[in-house]
Formats: sequence, C-alpha cells, structure tokens
Amino acid sequence: MAHVTAYLIAALAGLISLIAVYARGRVVGAKLERTANNAKEAEANAKELQDVAAAGAARADADRLNADAGKLRQPDAYKRK
Repeated sequence: MAHVTAYLIAALAGLISLIAVYARGRVVGAKLERTANNAKEAEANAKELQDVAAAGAARADADRLNADAGKLRQPDAYKRK
C-alpha cells in the first residue's frame, strides 16, 4: 500500500507541474502578444503622424499655387467673375 501512495503522490506532483507549465506558457504568450500589438500600434501612430505632416505640406503647397495662379491671371476686360 505504501508503494501505491508514493505513485499517487508522484502522479499528482507531475500533474501539478504540467498545469503550472501550461499556465506559465499562457502568461508568456499573452505578454508577447501585447508587446507585438504595442509595436504595431506605435508604428501605425508614427505613420499617421507622417501622413498628417504630408497633408499639411500638400495644403501649404496648394495654397501657394492658388495664390500664384491668381497673380498670373489676366484681368478680364468684361469684368466677369
């Protein structure tokens, strides 16, 4: 009977260690996923800031070109709009 108890204790210890390893793997996997998501989010934010800066520069160029186009227009002899 003493041998059976020893085997049961060893099996229970093995089961507990398997559960602990599984839980640790889940925690580490979740941490890696969060890190990857944070990196993607930071990259997306940087891209959005570049896009906003490019749009601002494009708007400034368009305003400058519109201002220059008004200077080049010949006056209308018939005063049309």
